[in-house]
Amino acid sequence: MFPYNHKSSYGYAYTIYDFETQELKKDSIFISRFLRGVELLLLSWGWNLEEQNFIAKPHSAQCWQNWPVRLYKCGMSLKQFGFETEFLSVKKYATFLLEKKIDFSYLGKDLSFVFTR
Repeated sequence: MFPYNHKSSYGYAYTIYDFETQELKKDSIFISRFLRGVELLLLSWGWNLEEQNFIAKPHSAQCWQNWPVRLYKCGMSLKQFGFETEFLSVKKYATFLLEKKIDFSYLGKDLSFVFTR
């Protein structure tokens, strides 16, 4: 869902590089769906991407579900595609979680670094 230029637990199978990124940025349908995916992910956690704040009256299930790797990949992908405003919204949400002492570890690696730079 959130392509970026680093290997994953699947190695480099889903890695994209600068050339692919530039080609995908030209595809308006991909970009629209990519940003909608970001929006839906954040909404599932009770966060409004555009307003950069929590949604009013979320469903009880619209809360953090302890998926730091998904938030990390979302943030990394937004940065790679140059969506700085959207990345800042995701970073704001991540900062809220970090202030609540939420653990951003995944497979023994702390993924919070992308949001603390």
